[in-house]
Amino acid sequence: MIEKRYRLKLNDKILSLRNAVPALRGQTQDAVIPGKLNKGTVLTKATEYIQQLEREKSDLEREVERLRHELEARKGFEWGGVANVVVNENGMISPESCTSVMSPPEGEGMWFEEAYDLRPRKRVRV
Repeated sequence: MIEKRYRLKLNDKILSLRNAVPALRGQTQDAVIPGKLNKGTVLTKATEYIQQLEREKSDLEREVERLRHELEARKGFEWGGVANVVVNENGMISPESCTSVMSPPEGEGMWFEEAYDLRPRKRVRV
């Protein structure tokens, strides 16, 4: 009785592992017993999947490091007029971060052309 309970628990864990590996979801090896897949195959594919995820993680870590270095190299660059963007839990930009950070406070609420007076000027001949 104890051994049967142990086998059932072990089979449930193997089934959970099979469902966690994308390459094995929905696959059947034996047409007589639907949903049954060789335990060795499940363990092998799960190991391959973990190794693939580790490689992807390593690649992403290198990319993050590269981008950090690139950002450090641009630290002295003046972006001007760019707000600190805050992204909420839904992946949306929060309204609080959509405020202007223009140098002159009096420029708040003005059109860009008005704030910097970029309208064409008439030339006066002397």
